[in-house]
Amino acid sequence: MRVFAATSGLLLLSIILWDTFETIILPRRVTWRFRLARLVYRSIWFPWSAIARRMRPGSWRESFLSFYGPLSLLWLLGFWAIGLMGGFALLHWGVGSGFIVANGSA
Repeated sequence: MRVFAATSGLLLLSIILWDTFETIILPRRVTWRFRLARLVYRSIWFPWSAIARRMRPGSWRESFLSFYGPLSLLWLLGFWAIGLMGGFALLHWGVGSGFIVANGSA
């Protein structure tokens, strides 16, 4: 079970780091069909646009839609951070590394 956790952690870390690299460094050159950033943006956009469609056209709707860009970037960064924390947690648990507390027990 621990080998599976360590392998899953390494796989999750590599996927998150590769997606981060592709999104930040190579945004227009990547032609993969499946990207985590695209999945996150699409899953956030559908509910956001559904709420906007229920609003009357006007300044409130435009203002609401203008918040999507900055907030979606923060959500993407949060998704990457949670993925990295989960990957490192799986890796540490799989390797069996413990931490030592003040009295010396693990």
